[in-house]
Amino acid sequence: MADLREVLDTAAPNVACLIAEPVQGVGGFAMPPDGLYAAYKEVLDEHGILFVSDEVQTGWGRTGTSFFGIGNHGVTPDAMTFAKGLGNGFAVGGVVARGDLMDGLTALGVATFGGNPVSMAAAGATLDHVLENDLQGNALRQGATVVEGCARCASSPACGTCAARA
Repeated sequence: MADLREVLDTAAPNVACLIAEPVQGVGGFAMPPDGLYAAYKEVLDEHGILFVSDEVQTGWGRTGTSFFGIGNHGVTPDAMTFAKGLGNGFAVGGVVARGDLMDGLTALGVATFGGNPVSMAAAGATLDHVLENDLQGNALRQGATVVEGCARCASSPACGTCAARA
């Protein structure tokens, strides 16, 4: 946390928020150490800086253990963004945040897609399907299968690092 504190001590007046993915997707599906985001949140709160969870890849039960990826980190963000998992291929995204933050918005909308009725219907159908078919439970079961397979090949020179939570 010393590095974060040092950066914020010099830049904090110009920092609105820290946006973090519960599982960094593009970076090789890297997972932060347990407790990191809770420690971040504590430091950010000291500086009046918001913590935003980017759930574009991890939301809607995809981690298997929590409906939103940040749920695996024991911290409540000030805001969350989401997209892909809700749209199932349709253009949909959203943001949820503390009431005081959302009440402070003066614009009529904050979405690129603006509530397209076809996308909203697709999102509703996708969410129904995720819940009715326990896709979060399926993600947990399939994840265990993948972790088991990675563990078997980890000793092979053809296999790189296998990092996962069982």
